[in-house]
Amino acid sequence: MFGKKEQIAKSVSPSLTIPVNTIPDDFYAGANPVVQFKEVAKTVELNKNNRSILSAEEKKAYDKTTTAGSAQKFHPANLLSSRKFLIIGGVILFVVMIVGTGLYYWWQAKTIAPQSQEIIIVPTQTQTSEISVPTIPTESAVTTPIEEVIPEETPIMPVAAMDFPSVLLGESSDMDHDNVSDVAEELFGIDPFNSDSDNDKYPDGHELYYLYNPAGFEPKKIVDSGFVKEFRNPTYGFKLYYPTNWVVGNVDPIYQQTLFSTLTGENIEAHVFNLESGQTLADWLSVSAPQEKLSDLSDFAGYFDTVGKRRNDGLVYYFQNGQRLYVLAYHTTNSSVVNYKIVLEIMARSFQFGEVNQSASEVVNSPMSQMPEVMSGILENESADLMELGDEMMNENESPVSL
Repeated sequence: MFGKKEQIAKSVSPSLTIPVNTIPDDFYAGANPVVQFKEVAKTVELNKNNRSILSAEEKKAYDKTTTAGSAQKFHPANLLSSRKFLIIGGVILFVVMIVGTGLYYWWQAKTIAPQSQEIIIVPTQTQTSEISVPTIPTESAVTTPIEEVIPEETPIMPVAAMDFPSVLLGESSDMDHDNVSDVAEELFGIDPFNSDSDNDKYPDGHELYYLYNPAGFEPKKIVDSGFVKEFRNPTYGFKLYYPTNWVVGNVDPIYQQTLFSTLTGENIEAHVFNLESGQTLADWLSVSAPQEKLSDLSDFAGYFDTVGKRRNDGLVYYFQNGQRLYVLAYHTTNSSVVNYKIVLEIMARSFQFGEVNQSASEVVNSPMSQMPEVMSGILENESADLMELGDEMMNENESPVSL
């Protein structure tokens, strides 16, 4: 009975197959597996795609040995690529430029250096005044010798011909480009390295052109600054400004020719010429100054509305008033450099006509006491010598009158 049931149970239960995955035996008990690699042969094409077989270091060394000048230490290619060489070369070039600039200005200063003996004009003026002394007529001098020496009519002193500056003269250096040379900047107390010394937004040359003080921030006329003075011709009455430390001297007793001189010998001449009736500036130039051309002149207007003509290089000015011609001209020494062109421009801009006191003949024939001084506005030491000379001359003239 029991055996029958067991047989039935077996026939009813199905057989099951379960897949089981196991690890390889090589990994049991912590064993290290043995890995076997396949040997694969590889072929390398050296010229494929033109690839270099050199490493970066080898290529750098190769390029260094094959470049231009690789075997020459001082080759231009090596020098120009050397930072050390560029720095040293730049320093040397800078030093050479500084030394060269200093030598240039030293040579310029040496070239235009004055000879102090050339600026003395006092002896010439004294001799001229001595010539006019014997011509003084006096009513009280009745002695016969005096009447025989003095002619009945004294001729007017002839006017010397005027020298005009060359058109080939050059201007001296102007570091700050303000139309005022470095030498002339000292006359007006301004900085040669600053075009606007008073920082008022107006260049120094612009202020001088309009006769204002370039060294003061507040607007101030140049004549009130102390840097210039006003000169008035005692015979012809014209007025103009000139630097305070310049020397003023008349070449003749009637002040027809006046010189404004620097301590270096350069000077500006103010010359008055009497024109004939109907004579124009062009006529006068053709006769008295044939080397000067009217075509080289342009119109000019002064600060005080005085009109005239200006030579294109700015070294000569002409002003005509009736039958008189006033000429301002610049004269250098033995140098071909103009240092004070701005001064001549200031003189021309400040030029004004004035009332003529008396004619040239009346001045020549007037008593000595009424004649203009031989020199005016000169340095103190020269003025003292002239005063002593004038006293001696007056003492000589008084002796015949006392008779």
